[in-house]
Amino acid sequence: MLGRRRAGRDLRPADGPSGSAYSRTVAGQTLTFSVIDGSVIDVEMGTVWDDAGRAISGALVGETLEKVPSRSSFWFALAVSLPDIELYEQVP
Repeated sequence: MLGRRRAGRDLRPADGPSGSAYSRTVAGQTLTFSVIDGSVIDVEMGTVWDDAGRAISGALVGETLEKVPSRSSFWFALAVSLPDIELYEQVP
């Protein structure tokens, strides 16, 4: 499953090199995401989402996830500059 709760917000990281993160809440509903056959799909509605946070097929087509501040960096650079940071490994 893709998604975590950070700073009181439910988030979905982009499943690609962009380093982007998005709110998992659409129209008041918090979605849960999985990667199925290489596509990011929300479990609740069966909608397929692209790395830009856009619903490209399914019940929520046309919706866009709200982008939240994020950054992509090498883990060792973060560990040195932010010693209290929590690092997570993506589980397949």
